Amino acid sequence: MKAAVREFADEFDTKIGKSRFRQWLEQADRRARQGSSKHLELLLAYGWGRPLQQQINLNADLTQEQRIMAMSDDEKMSRIAELLETHRESKGRVQ
Repeated sequence: MKAAVREFADEFDTKIGKSRFRQWLEQADRRARQGSSKHLELLLAYGWGRPLQQQINLNADLTQEQRIMAMSDDEKMSRIAELLETHRESKGRVQ
């Protein structure tokens, strides 16, 4: 199967002067440039080797500062609101 797909992809279209594989790459590039994260992910993953078959925990070894820097503005605002609420609650209990 793999050999058949490669043979099919290597076929050259004399009308446009490109192989099928080249046409596929260009189409994926166009869609990635139009905002398709799926096409961009495929181009990047396969362009630098096969993608990993497992999920990677990107936050596993980050420091607290790095985790904060990775948060979106909305996530930061939400976290600040949570911390303020917790602080207000703990102050109210002391009095």
